[in-house]
Amino acid sequence: MSNMISYKHRILVLLLLFPFFQSASPLDIKEEEINIESAYKYTLDNVDKAKAIIQIMRERRLYPTYTLNRVEGIVYFNRADYIESVKFLKRALFDKDIDGDIPQKLSVLNMLMYSYYYLHNIPSMEYYVQKLYELAEKSDYQNYLSAAVFGKGLVNHAKCNKIIAYKHFRESIRILENIDSPQAREDLFYRYLSLLEHQQEDNLNTEALQTIQTIEAYQASRDSSETTNDPLNDIHLKDFLAHCTVIYQRLGHPEKAANYYKQFIETANMYQNDYKCIEPYLYEMKLYDDIIRFSDARKFYLKSIADTMNYEMISISEMSARAYAAKGEYEKASADYAKIISLYEQIKRSEESSIMNELTSNYELNEKALSMERQTSAMKIQSVLFVMFLLFLMIAFVIYRTVHYNRIITHKNELMSKRIDELMRYKDNLYERKTQREEKRNEVKRGIFERMQHYIIKEQLYLNPNLSREMLMDKFNISKNEFSSMFQDSIGISYTQYINEFRLEHAIKLIKKYPSYTIDAIAKESGFYSPTSLYRLFCQKYGMTPSEYRAMLNKTKDQKEECVVTRSSEGISC
Repeated sequence: MSNMISYKHRILVLLLLFPFFQSASPLDIKEEEINIESAYKYTLDNVDKAKAIIQIMRERRLYPTYTLNRVEGIVYFNRADYIESVKFLKRALFDKDIDGDIPQKLSVLNMLMYSYYYLHNIPSMEYYVQKLYELAEKSDYQNYLSAAVFGKGLVNHAKCNKIIAYKHFRESIRILENIDSPQAREDLFYRYLSLLEHQQEDNLNTEALQTIQTIEAYQASRDSSETTNDPLNDIHLKDFLAHCTVIYQRLGHPEKAANYYKQFIETANMYQNDYKCIEPYLYEMKLYDDIIRFSDARKFYLKSIADTMNYEMISISEMSARAYAAKGEYEKASADYAKIISLYEQIKRSEESSIMNELTSNYELNEKALSMERQTSAMKIQSVLFVMFLLFLMIAFVIYRTVHYNRIITHKNELMSKRIDELMRYKDNLYERKTQREEKRNEVKRGIFERMQHYIIKEQLYLNPNLSREMLMDKFNISKNEFSSMFQDSIGISYTQYINEFRLEHAIKLIKKYPSYTIDAIAKESGFYSPTSLYRLFCQKYGMTPSEYRAMLNKTKDQKEECVVTRSSEGISC
């Protein structure tokens, strides 16, 4: 797209926001004017006042910072100062608070896309086109999705991938056709005109004629109430009439072309409109005076708003220079060409300065983003270290509890082992004392019990799991009552307890004597019906299991063996 078109788009953005401009003395700001709408309103005719309004809003913090940066970026965009526009738009984009305001973020990406397009920086434009496309698709904003697809078309057209470009243009139009809103319909009409403009530029005259017919059908289908008092209609209509004039002339319909040109003259604003669209027709029809008249009017308007150092002024000067040359007025043509050379040099110097400003701005923004990233990384590292410290404390606590518990169990088993030995010795002493008392009290009964006890011990009857009271009562010819009382009177325990005592003692001896025996084998050899009985009685009497008792014996044995070895090496016996 030519440089002249950039200003047309600038006007479109401005007029979309505020159709009418009012003059005001510099910095004569009223309280009711301190708002975003007023900043847009004064963009072209009093830019200093627009920036002053924005500064007041910043000082009063009337809007978020990213909103005011976006507004200031649009103000510079409307002034065709795209480098400054990019600077403020990027500040808005890199503001972390804008992530919560998707519509404004989409708007910023859209403006950055067009800013880089008018700066002829296609790689940067392509980057923001992709960003806009991804966010619009993710958030389901179809109008911005259409803008992103249209941007892809502009990128490919600039790269001369025109087949792909036109595919994107049509896809952008298809998306807008499915949206029912006044803004979408206005954007759709603009998309049609943009498609027509590129078709005219690429000499696709037959396709352009089809687009003209589509636009006419679309315009006819619109409700007349939608277009009432709409300032954009004159601009759209002027562009449409210019394209129609050129296309019909190229397709060999001079009468239609002349009729459309007449309507164009009646519609166009001589001061505020560019004439790039109608230029091919003017030269073909040799309407040099019209070219000069249009160019002079446009130059006067740009000078009145102090906006002369841009590519549009160069394009207008080229039009008038060619027209003067065609008329034979070479001196005036030379003057215009001299202005063109001077403008090129000024713009080149300005662009170099602007590029440096942009690089500085990008450095500041990148440095700020890097600083935030460093802070985030430091916080993440601190969080990881804190979690690791907590895990270390938990592991240390578990290890401490485990070691402490093992020590308690070991100490308890040692005490219980000693207790078993003490109980064994105590039982022997008790047995002797009770036997002596029984002899004094009842020699006969004692004799019977002693014989029975001697018989039980000698024959090891307790090792017989089938041993019963009846067998002993028949052997010694005593009654059941005498049998029961004899054990209680003699040793103070029941017959069952008495036999189990022998069995437990025998089991302990086997555990000590045969360390390799299983507990099941020891239970069977000791006269128990089952290992379960041995475990139950052993635990009830000694407070530990047979296995634990054996483990303590093995530990004591190892300690004694170690003592013997150590003292032997030192010449001392244990």
